[in-house]
Order: sequence, then C-alpha cells, then structure tokens
Amino acid sequence: MSAFVVSQKTMNHIINGIYWDRDFWKYRTWFLEKYGLHTETDFQMLGNDFFNMNIQSVNQRYNAQEKPMVFEWLSNEKPTKYQILKSMHCLRYQSCEGEVPSTRTFRLLEELIQTYTDYIVTNTKEYSDAGWDSD
Repeated sequence: MSAFVVSQKTMNHIINGIYWDRDFWKYRTWFLEKYGLHTETDFQMLGNDFFNMNIQSVNQRYNAQEKPMVFEWLSNEKPTKYQILKSMHCLRYQSCEGEVPSTRTFRLLEELIQTYTDYIVTNTKEYSDAGWDSD
C-alpha cells in the first residue's frame, strides 16, 4: 500500500461537510458534544489534527520528515453526504500506518465514519420503508 498526504480539498470535504450538515448536527448531537465540536475554531482544530495524523502516518510509512500542515478552510462549499463519507474513507486509508491507528484522532475518525454512515443510511427511504420486528 502506498500512503500520501490528502489534499486540502479532501480535508475540506470532511470538515466543511460535517460543519455545514445541520441535519447531522440535529440527529447526532451526542457525537459532536463528545468531541467538543461546537464552533468553527473547533472544526479548524479538527482539520489540523486530521492533517497531522495523516502526515504522521506517511512519515512512519516512508521514514520521512514531512512537516505539519495547517488546515486551510477553503470555502463554504457543501459537498454531498456521499462525498463527505468517501473523503473520510480516503483519509482513514491514507492514515493507517505505524502507530497512528492507536491514536485518539484515528479512533475519532473511525467513530465519525461509523456515525456518519449510520446517519446516511437511517435517513434513506429504503431504510424508512424496511420492516421492524414487532413480535
């Protein structure tokens, strides 16, 4: 597997996506509260943490010395829910080298992926129309 540092665009899909997705905020408040994600500054810090986790992984993979990066909030672009999820999967895949998977930031990303996936699925018509055992 080759690893690389994801782009600012990919990181913006993640951070902008969850920041602007008010339905996610409404139905997954517990997740945002658990990780103290309230303000734009909190999300800026999360973007920095995710970037530096990714860089740490690449450095461990290639015994490199990539410098820490600062997340640049590029726009108020609102990516689709599926783009947000795909970008999270990309970040996770590019950040799973060395000791990184045992870090708090990686675990936060994994929980975010699971929570966001559940959020997407449970808000589809197919899920809503599916039967529920009512024994």
